[in-house]
Amino acid sequence: MIEGDIRSYFDTVQHRKLLSLVKRRIADKDIIDLIWKFLKAGVMEGQLFAKTEQGVPQGAIISPLLSNIYLHELDRWAEAKWDLPRSHRQQRRAAGTGNYKMVRYCDDFVVVSNGTLAEAKAVKEELKDFLRTALHLELSEEKTTITHINEGIDFLGFHIQRVNPEGKWVVHLRPTEKSTERIKKKVKDLTTRGWTWLDEYIQLTRLNALARGWAEYYKHTSLLEDIEAVTRYVWFRYLQWLMRKQKGARKHQLITTKTKVIHNRTRWTATIQEEGVTLDTYQWLPTRTELKRQRYPQKGKAGFKHPYIWEAEPGETDYPQGETGPAEHLYTDTIGARSREKEPLKMSEIKLRVKIRDHFTCQRCGHTGNSRQLQVHHRKGLTSHRMQNLETLCQRCHQSITSQQKAS
Repeated sequence: MIEGDIRSYFDTVQHRKLLSLVKRRIADKDIIDLIWKFLKAGVMEGQLFAKTEQGVPQGAIISPLLSNIYLHELDRWAEAKWDLPRSHRQQRRAAGTGNYKMVRYCDDFVVVSNGTLAEAKAVKEELKDFLRTALHLELSEEKTTITHINEGIDFLGFHIQRVNPEGKWVVHLRPTEKSTERIKKKVKDLTTRGWTWLDEYIQLTRLNALARGWAEYYKHTSLLEDIEAVTRYVWFRYLQWLMRKQKGARKHQLITTKTKVIHNRTRWTATIQEEGVTLDTYQWLPTRTELKRQRYPQKGKAGFKHPYIWEAEPGETDYPQGETGPAEHLYTDTIGARSREKEPLKMSEIKLRVKIRDHFTCQRCGHTGNSRQLQVHHRKGLTSHRMQNLETLCQRCHQSITSQQKAS
């Protein structure tokens, strides 16, 4: 396998070459002119202005699209050279020649082959020559390596390696060590002594968001134990956080009072109450019910289905009032961060308690919905955060009131 890495890719994209590629599909001169001005806008570093003679600005909205348009030429070159009919590939194998396939994501790519080491080195030189002559890019000699599948490679956060654990050769797809250490560090940072002011419900919910999001990305990997190791780490970090929050509490006491067996697994639970209404949540674990694991789909004769086109129009899901488990909006909200400088750190918890108090119902029109569909309105200005000065509104009523206040 050839692990490809382009040297300083985003900084070395040639503007005129890029525009010539864009013009193949876009004829509107105004759009072309706008893209050209965007590329030539320059950058400010403190009080110094620097011209941009080449490259695309990293972090800009359109930069990933322009970068993919540029490297699509590499895709077309590889497809024309290596995507051969099955009969041709069989003839090459019978003659002792290897076949090749390239997989690319942005400027990272891998070329897999069943050829010899000498053939792989020759293909690497062909790649280097094409990038230099056709796209004016340089292949990084230090980072572009040729690796045997038995040694394994890291690609897009996955470690791909062929192993022989039980007398049979299989290819394992696993999270990289860097990825596992990164998620554990995030969990550790969120369960330090500095976060003990958080409500248990909010804390458990945001840890669920981290673990669940990471597991969803790696749900197609070979070994469930890799995901279990992360959720086990979350279990023990949450226990340590509880012991810091409730000084003097013993481990056995906390485990006995705050865990339940759900889906045949012992897990942490938490509740939040407001005026007689209670919401429950529990620790997310990668059980068959909670994590749908499956193999990556195999490419058939008709190719893969288009990932962004549905056979039927997707319907909207309306979650019932009084739902159990983590509130859906907490997977996207940033707990502990303030949207305004003068908001208290516990503003996310306060807003959730207001919605619970109001029974997840708009106080103006009576519309009911889940926590994500409703908003909290400040009746006495944005500086008053007491619960008695807050009310639950649907998005339409909230926008109407805000528009009236601005008009007056």
